[in-house]
Amino acid sequence: MKKTISTLLFIISILFVSSCATMLTGYNSFGTTTVLNAANFDYVKKNVSGKSEVKYILGLGGNKKEAMINEAKQDLFAKHPLKANQALANVTIDYKNKMVFGNLIQKVTCTINADVVEFTK
Repeated sequence: MKKTISTLLFIISILFVSSCATMLTGYNSFGTTTVLNAANFDYVKKNVSGKSEVKYILGLGGNKKEAMINEAKQDLFAKHPLKANQALANVTIDYKNKMVFGNLIQKVTCTINADVVEFTK
């Protein structure tokens, strides 16, 4: 009995003092494409970004990936509004999953990175 309790306490203490696990994933599907195959544009800003974060406790809570992408996109446009003849190019969407205490708490961050280009006439 005493050995079982000490083993259980050991496992619990390892769970609580273990470092966080992080996993990164990403893709570049944003729903639109900007074709830059002619010399009719200039880079206005490079590497602009927008973020969205959610937390899951025991797998509950937060948004779906589509909602996180939309929130990150709205954050990007709030920080960097586009003017006439401007568009986003080289868009990437990255997810970072950080797990704390095993899988008890999970923090997911969605980041959209892009370049702002302006088309000349």
